[in-house]
Amino acid sequence: MGVRWIWENEEQTIVRFTFVDPWSWEDFLTANAEAGDIVANLNHVVDAIFDFRAGGNLPLGAISVFGTAGQKSLETPTEGLTVVIGMNSFMRTMYNVIVRIHPELKTIVRIASDDDEALAIIATAHLEILDSDS
Repeated sequence: MGVRWIWENEEQTIVRFTFVDPWSWEDFLTANAEAGDIVANLNHVVDAIFDFRAGGNLPLGAISVFGTAGQKSLETPTEGLTVVIGMNSFMRTMYNVIVRIHPELKTIVRIASDDDEALAIIATAHLEILDSDS
C-alpha cells in the first residue's frame, strides 16, 4: 500500500510512481524524495509516470503538495515530463485548479488513459525536442 517507485526501463529514463489506496502525502513525499535524490545525480532527463489507477482519491492538500512538487520539478534540470494515468473526475478537477494557479505546470504535466498512451506521450515529447534541436 502507499506509494512506490520503480524504473520503467533499463536506461533509467522513466520512473513510475504507483499509488495504492490508502496512501498519504507522507508516502508520496518519501517516494518522491527517494527517486528525486537519484534523478538529480543523473546526467540525463528522467520523465515520470504517476499511476493512480489503484490510488483512490487524493488526500486533502493536493493543490499545495502537487504545486510545490511541480515547481521543484521545473527547477531540476534532470526532471522531464510527468504523465498521469488513472485520474478520476475529482483528480481532473484538482488538476485544472492546480494549472490555473501554476500555469507553468502545463508544460511538464500530461494526462494519459493507459500505459501505452503515457509512453507514447513521452516518446513524442522527446522527438519534438530532437526536431527543435536540428
